[in-house]
Amino acid sequence: MIITLLCDNPNSWIVPYIKELENELKKQGHEVHSIDHYSKISKGDLAFFLGCEQIVPKNYLKLNKHNLVVHESDLPKGKGWSPLTWQILEGKNEIPITLFEAEESVDAGDIYLQDVIKLQGTELLSEIKHKQGVLTQKLVLEFIERYPNITGRKQEGEETYYRKRSI
Repeated sequence: MIITLLCDNPNSWIVPYIKELENELKKQGHEVHSIDHYSKISKGDLAFFLGCEQIVPKNYLKLNKHNLVVHESDLPKGKGWSPLTWQILEGKNEIPITLFEAEESVDAGDIYLQDVIKLQGTELLSEIKHKQGVLTQKLVLEFIERYPNITGRKQEGEETYYRKRSI
């Protein structure tokens, strides 16, 4: 398969996890393109948007059969920015992580896979990000392993939104 891995922030904490993912996918025989801007998306099978800070315009979503995002909430609850951080601040120690189809509307597509980041409450930021990175890789690899025999389900329930965090 032709797989695109997009991370539009070259300084993101997730970059090393994307590199590991890229290496694993190449070992599996996939053609992998790691890119840093949506304008570099080319025609392919799957595009994963990981750690993205920009919304990918509709015309770029048409280039791949599936465009997938990993988001740390139980969608449709927790749409928006920094859901992991907001939930930690709310005192939660089990954070849902969701792989879903990107759509023109933010965080609105069909859900394919979910898991949970489990925290004890004593983790440092680097330990939290490691758990997040490992589960992100797991969801991406599981989707690819099950593709094309994986089906999504519509988001159900009340939508909630997290605002962008600031200083």
